[in-house]
Amino acid sequence: MKKNFIFILAHQDDEFAIFNILEKKINEKKNIKVFYLTSGYRKQINKNKITPRDKESLKVLVNLGVKKKNIFFLGRKLNIPIYKLHKHLWDVFGVLYSQIKQTKSILVTHAWEGGNEDHDACYVLVKKLYHNLKCVTKCYQFSHY
Repeated sequence: MKKNFIFILAHQDDEFAIFNILEKKINEKKNIKVFYLTSGYRKQINKNKITPRDKESLKVLVNLGVKKKNIFFLGRKLNIPIYKLHKHLWDVFGVLYSQIKQTKSILVTHAWEGGNEDHDACYVLVKKLYHNLKCVTKCYQFSHY
């Protein structure tokens, strides 16, 4: 099984907090996947249309060296507005579980800090994935505030 580094982020632009980690793993030739778990907007959006926030994050990540096919806007596809991730935990868990279950993985997400409910929800999801998937070998958290 090939090992993946999977970054689970709440919002488009959260990648700025982990540029150094992304660059390091890209330089180490690791397989990187990035999941955004909210749409990036407070209201419902067209879930089939790439948004300006998606475009910006795509551009930044691709410029860093992340493969475009490994960047997933799950929050847009599931139409999860910002600050509402906690209401969609089971839906997101199911999708992430099915995406990760076949690959040996290390997960990276937000720390539980109490400053943003979406960041804390990412932490809870990763903790649940770690305890339910034997293929997840390690988890790391990063502070954002």
